[in-house]
Amino acid sequence: MTKEELKELSLEEVMKKLSDIDKELDFEDASIDETISKFEEAKLCYEVCQEKLEEIKSHVDEITGDE
Repeated sequence: MTKEELKELSLEEVMKKLSDIDKELDFEDASIDETISKFEEAKLCYEVCQEKLEEIKSHVDEITGDE
């Protein structure tokens, strides 16, 4: 999944995807290539979560007047 595709998902959906990847890495006997691929996908999920959380924080700051 690309970063752009992940951005289309809700924060909850991206966090679920990250959790699913974590479970897959814990329980699968994957090859090095598969593990690296999953790690790269997890990194993208993490980045998107961080961006979405920053957007939420900015929005809350606007509402509360804390800038």
